[in-house]
Amino acid sequence: MPFKSKAQMRWMYATHPEMADRWSKEQKESLGKKSFKNLPERKGAGMGIAEDAFVDELNKIASKFSLHPVRKIEERKRIW
Repeated sequence: MPFKSKAQMRWMYATHPEMADRWSKEQKESLGKKSFKNLPERKGAGMGIAEDAFVDELNKIASKFSLHPVRKIEERKRIW
């Protein structure tokens, strides 16, 4: 089973090194060595189109009632 992100790969090596070795071997055989360079840092870091539309709709409603707007994930600062 291939890794979905670099963060998952680091976590797997830290907690289950034997399984991580097996996954790395399978990924190298199926996708090649370059597959590790193409992994995203974190999976699901951005919002999709549906979520963007949802946030836009929430902001329209919030403006009608003089509420604070909802910020998109890209606009938020990461704490960790």
